Amino acid sequence: MMPVAQSMPPHGLAAEHGYLFLGAGPTADLRQSLNAPWRYAAFAQIRTLEEEGRNYPGLGDLRVTETTSSHARQILAQMNIAEVPTPTVVPISGGGLAISWNVGRREVQLSVFSDGDIVYMRTEGEAVVGEIEEGALSQARYVAGLEWLLGRES
Repeated sequence: MMPVAQSMPPHGLAAEHGYLFLGAGPTADLRQSLNAPWRYAAFAQIRTLEEEGRNYPGLGDLRVTETTSSHARQILAQMNIAEVPTPTVVPISGGGLAISWNVGRREVQLSVFSDGDIVYMRTEGEAVVGEIEEGALSQARYVAGLEWLLGRES
């Protein structure tokens, strides 16, 4: 089993070197988070954005906050589904992160903001599917969105 670092491991130690960094605070059952390769890629993207900080093109002085990245990691760790593609993680205004998965014309997007706010949205082509939801959502809701993305649920 891969060891879990409660604080950022020394520079250069990443998931491929036997560490998984989930950030501070309470996390989901870590054993569940080790079964999906997409998580490693998402965590690496988040770490890169943290390291680039204010130098990220187009962000000016806005920085992805530690609170935002830790919260995003916790949400991703709770998603108990292994078969989804690697998401794209990009910084958004105000120090937040947008995490999106795409399959064909379908997209699921989570926007995690520095104040703890979350916005969840599904789209097919240009159309929003269902409601744009704000606030804390359950793990089941996130997983249902990913099942929809894969065509397993309407």
